[in-house]
Amino acid sequence: MNTKLIIIIGALVVALLVIIVLSGSLYIVDESQQAVITQFGKIIGEPVTEPGLHFKAPFVQEARMFEKRVLDWEGEKTVIKTVEQKFIYVEVYARWRITDPKLYLQTVAGSFEVASSRLDAIIDPIVRDFIAKYELSELVRSDTERVIYERVIRGTSEAGEAVDVDVIPITATTLTESELEAQRQQALDEEAQARDETGDIFGDIDKQESQLFELRARRIERGRFHITQEIFRKAKEQITRFGIDLIDVRILRINYQPETRNQVYNRMISERKRVTARYISQGQQKAAELLGTKDRMLREIESKAEEQELRILGEGEATAIATYAAAYNRDPDFYKFWKSLETLKATVDKDTWIILSTDSEFYQILKSLSAMR
Repeated sequence: MNTKLIIIIGALVVALLVIIVLSGSLYIVDESQQAVITQFGKIIGEPVTEPGLHFKAPFVQEARMFEKRVLDWEGEKTVIKTVEQKFIYVEVYARWRITDPKLYLQTVAGSFEVASSRLDAIIDPIVRDFIAKYELSELVRSDTERVIYERVIRGTSEAGEAVDVDVIPITATTLTESELEAQRQQALDEEAQARDETGDIFGDIDKQESQLFELRARRIERGRFHITQEIFRKAKEQITRFGIDLIDVRILRINYQPETRNQVYNRMISERKRVTARYISQGQQKAAELLGTKDRMLREIESKAEEQELRILGEGEATAIATYAAAYNRDPDFYKFWKSLETLKATVDKDTWIILSTDSEFYQILKSLSAMR
């Protein structure tokens, strides 16, 4: 009985030892991970990048796991001075991947926090150096916008006309020459139609703003995309020594400092008010011109109407005089009698009393009328 118990206990011990040995010699690499085998802190062999079940020497070797996926890095909000002496807040983010786990383990001890600090130490100074070389307008404008604007300016400059560039759509993709030409022609047609409908009210303003825009567009030599690409290339050269592949660097956010933000907003408001006042002034000037034209045309119409009225009245009076003269020449007595009746009708009503002498002509007419009854 004791022998059987000893055998069972021995078998359990052996099984336990086998389990311990197997657990120390087997390790699993996930699809999103890669492993480096170390023995007493020294790297053994090549990194294991294939997912699945793998073996190592138990107890003396250790499998260090590292991410194989793309990782994010986001820098601190940094105050940087641009070339035109404007202080701005800049936030930058980057994406990176561990491509050489052995070098990564040797240089940063395989620590994500240490790797992030190395990225901070490399990317932040490069961002400061590059942003300090450019104006704020270059940092906030994408290259697609710059290229399209310059093509529009060049095309309108050759045509000798000012185009309102706000009607040119800005897309994330680069347009072909034919598409850009079609859009520019559409903008010209819309502007010509607007001028035909409303007149050249704001022609001077459009011309001034177009000239100002042309100067601003030509001054910009680099856009945000080119600047970030330069930062990316510079940082990528320095980060590879840590076994890290830098995939991308982008400017996440640009903003003014709080103490200067209100000043910028006030300048923007003042600029918009100035443009608004200019438009209002031009509109009032055009309104005055239209009102003056209306008054002049109204006076001309009234003058012609009065002239035509006097002419018609004169012609009517001349016709009436000729008619009266013809009637008088045909029968002077009857004409005289008829005029007397008209005079009587105009001056006498039912409440009027008339005192006539017996020798008056009017009395004789009334007496003859009474006799006829």
